[in-house]
Amino acid sequence: MSRQLLEDYLRSLGAQIVKSVSSKTDLVIAGESPTEHKLAKARELGIPIVYIKKETDPEGSASNVD
Repeated sequence: MSRQLLEDYLRSLGAQIVKSVSSKTDLVIAGESPTEHKLAKARELGIPIVYIKKETDPEGSASNVD
């Protein structure tokens, strides 16, 4: 699943997509090359991180939740 498709899907479910991490963030979705600063901020604030692996499967897959 492409990043845009994932964002569109999450928005259709009522999610608000933002590019920064703050105390108001509920969940961080990290791709293959996540910014270490964002991950560190999420960990510091206790925000769950979901890692998305890009695979040959067009749907992609979610793996590893911090």
